[in-house]
Amino acid sequence: MVRIVSFSLILLSAVLAFPSHAKDMGSLISPGDLSSYHGEVDGLTNCTKCHVIGSGITNAACENCHKDITAAIASKKGYHSSVSAQKCIECHSDHKGRDFKLVEWDKKKFDHSKAGYDLVGRHKGVDCQKCHRTKTKAGVEGYLGAQEACKSCHEDVHKGEFKEPCETCHSVEGWKGKNVRFDHGKTYALDGKHANVQCAKCHPVKGEFRVAEKEKCATCHLKADKHKGQLGTSCEKCHKTSAWKDILFDHSKTKYMLQGKHKDASCEKCHVTSKKTGVFKVEKYDACDAPGCHDAGKFGNVHGAQFAGQRCEKCHSPAGFKPSSYAHAGEGYAGFILKGKHAQVKCEKCHVADPVTKAVLYKPIQTASCDGARCHDEGRVVQADSDRLLRRGALPRRKGARERARPAVQGTKVRDVPRRAGVETDALQARVRRVLRL
Repeated sequence: MVRIVSFSLILLSAVLAFPSHAKDMGSLISPGDLSSYHGEVDGLTNCTKCHVIGSGITNAACENCHKDITAAIASKKGYHSSVSAQKCIECHSDHKGRDFKLVEWDKKKFDHSKAGYDLVGRHKGVDCQKCHRTKTKAGVEGYLGAQEACKSCHEDVHKGEFKEPCETCHSVEGWKGKNVRFDHGKTYALDGKHANVQCAKCHPVKGEFRVAEKEKCATCHLKADKHKGQLGTSCEKCHKTSAWKDILFDHSKTKYMLQGKHKDASCEKCHVTSKKTGVFKVEKYDACDAPGCHDAGKFGNVHGAQFAGQRCEKCHSPAGFKPSSYAHAGEGYAGFILKGKHAQVKCEKCHVADPVTKAVLYKPIQTASCDGARCHDEGRVVQADSDRLLRRGALPRRKGARERARPAVQGTKVRDVPRRAGVETDALQARVRRVLRL
């Protein structure tokens, strides 16, 4: 060691004494030319900037020039902080020619996790220069100083709208769709149909996500307002996010409360134009048989003009048309009082529908005698019909058939009435068979 030091001192003295010959003498002791990157320390007069007499090349000597790496190691950031126990010269040797790049490494095999930032997700396949865009003073690729913040590489499409770090909502797996971790419940809970709506439906401008008055349905649905502004902008009073047709409208707060069968009727039954126009105009249903309600059709006024001037609710209720609440013994009624078996008979048994109009007219019927028309007149009517059938041989004769006190059909069963050709005969037989079933 003493000899090496002594030789170095002698050589140094010679270089200082004869500087013009330093280059020639340097070629005698140098192992080779320095890399062009170290060109600024070329020559024997600069040897001690890297070579410490008696200690060789130390990390401290390298750090005197490479201040950025020194700072990274001190802050425990970057690749060099993970290998700070090694000597710089183990990876960065020199004196191998002007074109030597000082470091030999395979970018594809480099373990990026040692640099303090693991490449996962979409970052795995990104080219190094996409993130490491700086160059050294010598104009070569630099790999120091890259920032971890997303905005250092990625354009902020939100234009500073959000102050939170990008990773609050996004991940390295992707920017959009299922990879977005944004908790919408903290700003506006997405439930019902809203849960499946594409972001762009409510946020049409790229990168802009703050929506003014987001709590108001009209902010997004105003153009699709089928009510044409008739019902205001507080859609939530009648609708739910589960579906538009899940109606919350409280009809009891209007002038007409829905009761009984009316509760089950669809809106369009009364608001006939609403399906096409969406406008639920106030209908003037001050009477049951008002136009557009119970004025025609299956549930229309089947009484014709019989009860003109009287209100339907006098006999009917919203619970249903039948049974009628009409009282045969009510105040002001002077007709036939229903007693005994009569009280159990259905209205249609006595008040039959008109064969032509099908209207059931509940006008007073003849009740002076029990066998009046359409009442207990079967014996009288059928007697005449059965005599005609007997003459034609369409009804079996029985003993005593000529006795007028006993109807010809007495004791006759339905199966005894034969079916024979002839329109008139068939009609008579049908009448007799009908009566026999009573």
